[in-house]
Amino acid sequence: MVKNVVTSHFIQISPTTFQYPPVIINIEPRSRAAFPLTLLNANQYARPRLVLIGDSAHRIHPMAGQGVNMGFGDVLCLINILEQAVRDGADFSSLTYLVDYERQRQLQCLARLLSIDSLNRLYSTSFSPIVALRSVGLSFVNEFSLLKKFFAKQAASRS
Repeated sequence: MVKNVVTSHFIQISPTTFQYPPVIINIEPRSRAAFPLTLLNANQYARPRLVLIGDSAHRIHPMAGQGVNMGFGDVLCLINILEQAVRDGADFSSLTYLVDYERQRQLQCLARLLSIDSLNRLYSTSFSPIVALRSVGLSFVNEFSLLKKFFAKQAASRS
Protein backbone atom coordinates (compact mmCIF):
# COMPACT_ATOMS: atom_id res chain seq x y z
CA MET A 1 0.00 0.00 0.00
CA VAL A 2 2.79 2.45 0.93
CA LYS A 3 4.54 1.66 -2.35
CA ASN A 4 1.34 2.47 -4.26
CA VAL A 5 0.89 5.78 -2.44
CA VAL A 6 4.52 6.79 -2.91
CA THR A 7 4.62 5.63 -6.53
CA SER A 8 1.36 7.33 -7.49
CA HIS A 9 2.51 10.57 -5.87
CA PHE A 10 5.86 10.64 -7.66
CA ILE A 11 4.59 9.35 -11.00
CA GLN A 12 2.53 12.54 -11.24
CA ILE A 13 5.75 14.52 -10.87
CA SER A 14 7.88 12.72 -13.43
CA PRO A 15 7.22 9.11 -14.43
CA THR A 16 10.40 8.89 -16.52
CA THR A 17 12.89 9.94 -13.84
CA PHE A 18 11.47 8.25 -10.75
CA GLN A 19 11.69 4.54 -10.17
CA TYR A 20 10.65 2.77 -7.00
CA PRO A 21 12.70 1.01 -5.78
CA PRO A 22 15.80 2.52 -7.37
CA VAL A 23 17.86 0.28 -9.63
CA ILE A 24 21.66 0.28 -9.98
CA ILE A 25 22.46 0.59 -13.66
CA ASN A 26 26.24 0.53 -13.62
CA ILE A 27 29.21 0.41 -11.27
CA GLU A 28 32.50 1.78 -12.48
CA PRO A 29 35.51 -0.43 -11.68
CA ARG A 30 37.56 0.90 -8.75
CA SER A 31 35.01 3.63 -8.09
CA ARG A 32 34.20 4.76 -4.59
CA ALA A 33 31.37 6.66 -3.03
CA ALA A 34 31.15 8.18 0.40
CA PHE A 35 29.16 10.55 2.50
CA PRO A 36 30.53 12.65 5.34
CA LEU A 37 30.12 11.34 8.87
CA THR A 38 28.94 14.57 10.41
CA LEU A 39 26.77 15.62 13.28
CA LEU A 40 23.32 16.75 12.20
CA ASN A 41 20.23 17.61 14.18
CA ALA A 42 17.09 19.03 12.59
CA ASN A 43 15.85 22.30 14.06
CA GLN A 44 12.32 20.91 14.06
CA TYR A 45 11.18 17.31 14.30
CA ALA A 46 7.47 18.08 13.87
CA ARG A 47 5.29 20.04 11.49
CA PRO A 48 1.54 19.70 10.90
CA ARG A 49 0.86 16.07 9.95
CA LEU A 50 4.60 15.31 9.66
CA VAL A 51 7.37 14.10 11.97
CA LEU A 52 11.01 13.32 11.38
CA ILE A 53 12.39 10.14 12.91
CA GLY A 54 15.74 8.40 12.82
CA ASP A 55 18.36 9.64 10.37
CA SER A 56 15.95 12.17 8.89
CA ALA A 57 15.87 13.94 12.28
CA HIS A 58 19.43 13.41 13.46
CA ARG A 59 22.67 11.99 12.16
CA ILE A 60 25.67 10.94 14.19
CA HIS A 61 29.01 9.21 13.75
CA PRO A 62 28.27 5.45 13.64
CA MET A 63 29.70 4.70 17.06
CA ALA A 64 28.37 1.57 18.77
CA GLY A 65 25.00 1.69 17.00
CA GLN A 66 23.86 4.83 18.80
CA GLY A 67 22.17 6.24 15.69
CA VAL A 68 19.91 3.22 15.37
CA ASN A 69 19.19 3.28 19.12
CA MET A 70 18.14 6.90 18.80
CA GLY A 71 15.88 5.98 15.87
CA PHE A 72 14.26 3.22 17.93
CA GLY A 73 13.75 5.76 20.71
CA ASP A 74 12.05 8.10 18.21
CA VAL A 75 9.63 5.35 17.19
CA LEU A 76 8.81 4.38 20.78
CA CYS A 77 8.23 8.01 21.76
CA LEU A 78 6.05 8.66 18.72
CA ILE A 79 3.96 5.57 19.45
CA ASN A 80 3.37 6.80 23.01
CA ILE A 81 2.40 10.28 21.79
CA LEU A 82 0.02 8.92 19.13
CA GLU A 83 -1.56 6.51 21.61
CA GLN A 84 -2.13 9.40 24.03
CA ALA A 85 -3.81 11.45 21.30
CA VAL A 86 -6.12 8.52 20.48
CA ARG A 87 -6.93 8.02 24.19
CA ASP A 88 -7.77 11.73 24.41
CA GLY A 89 -10.06 11.41 21.38
CA ALA A 90 -7.95 13.95 19.50
CA ASP A 91 -6.61 14.05 15.97
CA PHE A 92 -3.37 12.11 16.34
CA SER A 93 -1.74 14.23 13.64
CA SER A 94 -2.44 17.44 15.55
CA LEU A 95 0.60 19.64 15.96
CA THR A 96 -0.28 19.89 19.65
CA TYR A 97 0.70 16.24 20.12
CA LEU A 98 3.49 16.16 17.56
CA VAL A 99 5.24 19.06 19.30
CA ASP A 100 5.31 16.91 22.46
CA TYR A 101 7.21 14.29 20.45
CA GLU A 102 9.58 16.97 19.17
CA ARG A 103 10.20 18.41 22.64
CA GLN A 104 10.90 15.02 24.21
CA ARG A 105 13.14 13.77 21.42
CA GLN A 106 15.06 17.00 20.91
CA LEU A 107 16.01 16.98 24.59
CA GLN A 108 17.04 13.33 24.65
CA CYS A 109 18.74 13.29 21.25
CA LEU A 110 20.72 16.47 21.75
CA ALA A 111 22.36 15.08 24.89
CA ARG A 112 23.21 11.83 23.08
CA LEU A 113 24.42 13.62 19.94
CA LEU A 114 26.74 15.89 21.89
CA SER A 115 28.15 13.11 24.06
CA ILE A 116 28.84 10.78 21.10
CA ASP A 117 30.31 13.62 19.05
CA SER A 118 32.55 14.55 22.00
CA LEU A 119 33.71 10.94 22.38
CA ASN A 120 34.38 10.72 18.66
CA ARG A 121 36.48 13.89 18.78
CA LEU A 122 38.25 12.71 21.93
CA TYR A 123 39.26 9.41 20.31
CA SER A 124 40.10 10.96 16.92
CA THR A 125 43.05 12.97 18.19
CA SER A 126 46.65 11.93 18.60
CA PHE A 127 47.58 15.06 20.60
CA SER A 128 49.68 13.61 23.46
CA PRO A 129 48.13 15.48 26.42
CA ILE A 130 44.62 14.54 25.27
CA VAL A 131 45.66 10.91 24.73
CA ALA A 132 47.12 10.82 28.27
CA LEU A 133 43.98 12.36 29.83
CA ARG A 134 41.81 9.98 27.81
CA SER A 135 43.77 6.98 29.12
CA VAL A 136 43.53 8.18 32.73
CA GLY A 137 39.80 8.78 32.34
CA LEU A 138 39.21 5.36 30.82
CA SER A 139 41.21 3.68 33.59
CA PHE A 140 39.20 5.61 36.18
CA VAL A 141 35.88 4.49 34.70
CA ASN A 142 37.16 0.92 34.41
CA GLU A 143 38.00 0.83 38.15
CA PHE A 144 34.51 1.83 39.30
CA SER A 145 31.87 -0.75 38.46
CA LEU A 146 28.95 1.59 39.21
CA LEU A 147 30.29 4.15 36.77
CA LYS A 148 30.98 1.46 34.19
CA LYS A 149 27.42 0.11 34.58
CA PHE A 150 26.01 3.62 34.23
CA PHE A 151 27.82 4.21 30.93
CA ALA A 152 26.87 0.75 29.64
CA LYS A 153 23.22 1.39 30.49
CA GLN A 154 23.31 4.77 28.73
CA ALA A 155 24.89 3.22 25.64
CA ALA A 156 22.26 0.47 25.51
CA SER A 157 19.26 2.75 26.01
CA ARG A 158 16.97 3.83 23.19
CA SER A 159 16.66 7.39 24.36
